Amino acid sequence: MSDYTGVEKRKMLLLSDLLDSSNMLLTELSSKDRANIISGNLGRISSDAVRSKVETLSQQGVRLSMAISELGQRGVDVIFRNEFKKYKFYRKFAPLPEVLFKVGDTNILTDEHAVVVTSLLALTYYIKRKDDDDSSRYIFISDRKLDEAIINIDVAKWISNGKVVLVTNNYHSKASIKSKKTFVSGSRNELDLNNQAIVLDAFYSELFYLCLRGDQIIVGDSEMGIDSRTIEFLRKYRYTNVVVYTVKQKPRVSIMGDWGLVRVAVGDSSSENTQKQQMKKDYDMAECADYGVAVFNPIMVNRYNNIQVSAGTLRNIIHMLNRDKTVPVKLFYWISGRMKHKILRNLDDLWGALERYKNEIVDDASTESKILHDKVVVAGCITTSEFKYKKIEQKVYSLIREGSAADNQKFSKGPVSTGQLCLVNDL
Repeated sequence: MSDYTGVEKRKMLLLSDLLDSSNMLLTELSSKDRANIISGNLGRISSDAVRSKVETLSQQGVRLSMAISELGQRGVDVIFRNEFKKYKFYRKFAPLPEVLFKVGDTNILTDEHAVVVTSLLALTYYIKRKDDDDSSRYIFISDRKLDEAIINIDVAKWISNGKVVLVTNNYHSKASIKSKKTFVSGSRNELDLNNQAIVLDAFYSELFYLCLRGDQIIVGDSEMGIDSRTIEFLRKYRYTNVVVYTVKQKPRVSIMGDWGLVRVAVGDSSSENTQKQQMKKDYDMAECADYGVAVFNPIMVNRYNNIQVSAGTLRNIIHMLNRDKTVPVKLFYWISGRMKHKILRNLDDLWGALERYKNEIVDDASTESKILHDKVVVAGCITTSEFKYKKIEQKVYSLIREGSAADNQKFSKGPVSTGQLCLVNDL
């Protein structure tokens, strides 16, 4: 399609990023102003700032003609809302666009069996896996700017072969889509090297699944532990639907250019210690999440040679489970020499998982057992597993008390008197 009507040109000019990669009209328009732009009633636009922006863009007819010509040369078609509303996939975009850019066979868009993917990682995986049917077709909602996507050797080949059609609502940046927000968290300290490979294998498999599903991965900027491992994995696979949170002016880790970055306001750094700043950052991530993934390293030795529980991970889990709208969390935890996982939907689910540490089989020759041996004796506990469980239990109750009264009401097991616990504080 190369001959566009006046209304269609106006939509391309004002309601897409074809000419202006930072076109704020795409997000700041009211529905009435949008309708006035489409109908040409520019004088009825409510905001002076928006009207000025529209008038400036409206004077760039020559640039628009050149851009339209370039689209044709590159094999890029433009689809307008009245056309693409018949396609099921269009509701994946947020907000609903007036214009879509398309490269490839239009017939794939109406194929009921076509698979919709929202990342190059997912597209590559599905096409290159052994069980891919040669007749399979894919709608690729681009997770990178259009130029970058169509020059990818594989994408170009799949489009040419009629296997893939590429669509996006943005020309100069990745598509804006609806996606589940998944908060990934875990300890800054990792398990000993003997267990690390097993833990990371299970965790990376989960991350890969989340990427195939098209989730937006929300992660902190720690240069150690699970944050670092997550960012390393996502960068390796060039996954772009990522938002990194930081309390710093500049994140502590290197992030990709098309990732989102949120700087959490924590006030004057002199009035809040580092731990409180990081807790505020974790709170904000948990508040916006639709789903959580947590890697729990039960206990560790801190810099003062004391045993401590991974409190940050537990705090994040408790927060998500106790929001007004509960956020399910997939918990990964190491127990009896094996990696386990469980979906948590409430605090009793969390308690059920943690209670398994009561009867954990701890290898006496393991690094963990050697570290804990002296602490167990001092605490007066019978076994390493008892010591470990009681330490976790105390931390959970401490975090519950730290939270709101509503947290206690949801935790049906109720408070435990200190007389029931062997004394493991500060060991």
